[in-house]
Amino acid sequence: MLFLLEKNELEALTKQLTIKGLVTIFYLLNDDNIRLLQLPRVLKEQILTAHQANSAEALNNNKVCASPEAENSTQLGLTSKHKKAV
Repeated sequence: MLFLLEKNELEALTKQLTIKGLVTIFYLLNDDNIRLLQLPRVLKEQILTAHQANSAEALNNNKVCASPEAENSTQLGLTSKHKKAV
């Protein structure tokens, strides 16, 4: 199939695959992502189902999903997850 591509198309495909590979490598360098990938399949399915339900509910209610830290805070800094004094 690669022989059917023109030189510029082949170069573009190579560039895209390289970028996707690098993004995947960076994703796998995150310890939290590795732990999530190592969870049992059943637990991953439960987490994904709960996440999809929460996302759908937020969209239906025109709300934006917030992190647990943001949900409990009255005011957050832009660069910190810690509560700020008012």
